[in-house]
Amino acid sequence: DRLLQQVSKVLRAELRQSDVIARLGGDEFGILLPGGDQPSVELAARRCCNALHLLPPLDAEINVAVTTSIGIVLFPQQGNNVDELLANADIALYQAKAGGRNGWHIFDGDSIHRTRIHERVFWDRQIRQLLKDQRVNMHYQPILDLRSRRITHHEALLRGSDEHQKLLNTAQLIIAAEQSGMIHRLDEQVISEVFRHLSMLGAAGIEARLAVNLSGRSFNNPNLVPHVQHCLKKFQVAPSSVIFEITETAALADIDASIQIMEALRSEGCRFALDDFGVGFSSLYYLKKLPLDYIKIDGSFVRNLTRDDEHQVLIRALVDVARAFNLHTIAEFVEDAAVLELLAELGVDYAQGYHVEKPRSFTDTWPHC
Repeated sequence: DRLLQQVSKVLRAELRQSDVIARLGGDEFGILLPGGDQPSVELAARRCCNALHLLPPLDAEINVAVTTSIGIVLFPQQGNNVDELLANADIALYQAKAGGRNGWHIFDGDSIHRTRIHERVFWDRQIRQLLKDQRVNMHYQPILDLRSRRITHHEALLRGSDEHQKLLNTAQLIIAAEQSGMIHRLDEQVISEVFRHLSMLGAAGIEARLAVNLSGRSFNNPNLVPHVQHCLKKFQVAPSSVIFEITETAALADIDASIQIMEALRSEGCRFALDDFGVGFSSLYYLKKLPLDYIKIDGSFVRNLTRDDEHQVLIRALVDVARAFNLHTIAEFVEDAAVLELLAELGVDYAQGYHVEKPRSFTDTWPHC
């Protein structure tokens, strides 16, 4: 907040009294330059970039480097109403970012990248609005114990919707959150929502364990562990009812930092599963080093299991490796009874997929909660 206040003061000092400055949200500002032409607007952009680049420290202990990207649109040449001007300014902003930080770009309606930029602007707006309105919805897919044939826990899967309640593409939503720097906020809202659901289940006397996916950039979030600790206290959730799912790529990007975060959360009582196991660059060394409880066998080995002898051999080997490290195995994308039974024969502990049950909303999964 202090940094944003200082940014607004610097911008005000670099502009004319007749110019209007407004904060549009987050770290975005809008500037209106009445009567400006292209040379004067570019001069103002240069002054703002230079001034913010030289922004003094907030205090002796906090030194923050600020970079600026500016999208410029001219009225009426490049839009004759507010919505069109803002949309084109967004496109110009992305063109400025693509050219490197500390720069500006004047809207170019003939850009060959316009379609791609329009798409990025669309998804950027969707993720910003979704987080602002807290429209993070979770669906739950059950995981079956292949010995007892009972559901033991559920995986929480993100389902975002737009302002008209139309479902958005989850993969695109996550990519947009990563590209716009909002993935940590999305992770935190997902964790909060899952913990809220666990609290509701506990209040209804329903015993449940839920698995939460952490994004590839979760371990770069210094607030991850404090946020989980806060949610455990706020919602009075038993830590043993929480499983965090991570990918190999995320865990191994900075393995020492990953281990530190995982051990901090495990000390609270939470558990960890390694997702998409078998398709990345796992080794016995990493399985030994990472504090894991489960490995999830990637669906690419499971889909055609009954017709692929090599995949059967591979899965049996993965099961043996997991048992050697006291890890449980979960097979994903189980879509028919024959595969389910074969997985049980191969020694896999749990199964997940449409044959077990498709993902459903919280109220559909637990209608009496």
